[in-house]
Amino acid sequence: MNENNFSLGAKNRVVRQYFYLRQGLSILNEFKYVIAGLFALYYTFKLTNPLWLVIIACVSIPLLALVGYVYITHASKVLDWLSVEFSTYWSRYGFTLQEKQNSLLERLNEHLVGGAEIILPPDPIAELRDKVIEQNEAVGATTLLSDVM
Repeated sequence: MNENNFSLGAKNRVVRQYFYLRQGLSILNEFKYVIAGLFALYYTFKLTNPLWLVIIACVSIPLLALVGYVYITHASKVLDWLSVEFSTYWSRYGFTLQEKQNSLLERLNEHLVGGAEIILPPDPIAELRDKVIEQNEAVGATTLLSDVM
């Protein structure tokens, strides 16, 4: 895919700025729950010294970062596998087709590396296209490939 299709032009710059704004708002929205949780702990334990709020923040933020790291490196992989394992028939069917395609491509690659010649079945559309071009050339007509395809 050509990156210039989505990076150049005024419309794409506006869309990109909107994307950044939306991501920033999403992060701030999640951060407000951290702040609300800190104040909830502070008021739940009926603490009066604001130093406790700083201590709670210094303990909870690294703890939340550790939980996020464990989730990303371990739990998300298991959840992704479970979503594939127990998915609907059609999404599972698409996944199975992709596995078959990969297997066939690996076998094809092994065959090519081994130096063997691969004989592909004839392409009926290519044969028809060539026949139409040949007939048009015989009568002196020009053929547009878009007319044939």
